[in-house]
Amino acid sequence: MKKTIQFLAILATVALVTFSCKDEMINEPFLNGSAIIQGTAFVNTDFTNDTMGIIYETAPSGIIHIYAIINSEDLVQNPDFSVDYGDIIIDTIIGAGGTFTFVVPANNKNVTVDIFADDFVANQVQADTTLESKIFELPDGYSEVVRNGVTRHTEVTFFEK
Repeated sequence: MKKTIQFLAILATVALVTFSCKDEMINEPFLNGSAIIQGTAFVNTDFTNDTMGIIYETAPSGIIHIYAIINSEDLVQNPDFSVDYGDIIIDTIIGAGGTFTFVVPANNKNVTVDIFADDFVANQVQADTTLESKIFELPDGYSEVVRNGVTRHTEVTFFEK
């Protein structure tokens, strides 16, 4: 009888420790670090140099917001599929030479980063050298998959809307 009570006490303690620890850690995030996405944005704003095929110019600097969007579920170790974790949005402005850089949260799990941008208006040089004001957009579908410590290089191209 004494052995049975000791056995049950030990079994209850082990069960309590096991189940209580698991509940505390179920949705803890990984130790998050960061990844870098460096890119260049292009657009065709000059038809006069397209005689041997399309030559894209770099996107104008200082006017175009570009965004990196991450589902924060990617940053959780054991996601609960009944929870809407929401998105993390990082934005920057395209700089000189069409360049942009994002520093995004990442861990040792694949983190998908979708890239979007605001539409913009720019003058486009036509084949006859006249200027036309055009609206340009970045189509859907640009994304990168990153992990902690990774640097990705990408190019995006805006098209006439």
